[in-house]
Amino acid sequence: MSAMTRLAVPAVLAALAVLPVQAAPPPPGSDQAEMMAPHGDWIRRQRSSTGVNCCDWSDGRVVQPHQVRRRPDGVWEVFYARDVWDDGTDVWLVVPASAVLPTLSPVGLPVAWILRSRVLCLALGGMF
Repeated sequence: MSAMTRLAVPAVLAALAVLPVQAAPPPPGSDQAEMMAPHGDWIRRQRSSTGVNCCDWSDGRVVQPHQVRRRPDGVWEVFYARDVWDDGTDVWLVVPASAVLPTLSPVGLPVAWILRSRVLCLALGGMF
C-alpha cells in the first residue's frame, strides 16, 4: 500500500462517518405504513414551534399512549422503541418543549419524529 493510500483511506472513512443518516420509512403494508398513509400530507407539513421541519415518513412513527409520558416537572418523554424505529434503543428520550406540536395527531395516537436519538417533533393524540 502506498503512502498516499495509507493517508487517504482514513480520510475517506472519516468523511463517510459524518454523512447524514436517513431513516427508512415504514415498510409497505406494515401497521405503521397503514396508520400513517391516510395522513401523509399532514405528516409531511408539520414543523416545531422553532420552525424546524419534523421531516416525513422516514423519521415519524405512530406510538402507543404508554410510550409517551409527562414527568412531574411537565417535560414530555417518548420511548425510543426498537420495535418501532430501526435504530431504536429502548430508552426514554426527552422531548424539547419546542418539539411538542400545538395540533393533535389526526391518527388518533401520538406521532413522534425521531432521528438519531433526537426527538424532532411530537404530536399528541389519543388520551392526551
